[in-house]
Amino acid sequence: MQLMPTLTCLCVLLSATAVQADASKQDEGRALAMDYCGACHRVSPEQAPPPKVSIDSGSGLQEYEAPSFRQIALRPGRNADYLRTVIQAPHYPMREQLFIPEELEEIIAYILSLKATGEDEW
Repeated sequence: MQLMPTLTCLCVLLSATAVQADASKQDEGRALAMDYCGACHRVSPEQAPPPKVSIDSGSGLQEYEAPSFRQIALRPGRNADYLRTVIQAPHYPMREQLFIPEELEEIIAYILSLKATGEDEW
């Protein structure tokens, strides 16, 4: 009968390890996003909003403000598949960037983690 407590302990240990791995992946994603995306997007609440970008839309210059990662995360339908598609094949004015697959997944994990935060929209 000693097997049941041992299995319970093993499940708790594996669960804690998975949570730590997810947190580490999200931390890496945040750091990568600051490097790759922070010039246009507000990646974290501590970051000052980046300046607006002037874009020639064909009918004159217009100012454009890229959404914060929190705003992106809170939009309906934003899941890993959607984010992966948009990041790999961006629409204008977002510029195309090539990511190592692991780095892309870490950035996506960070964005999705922002859905769960209780902070106000930033």
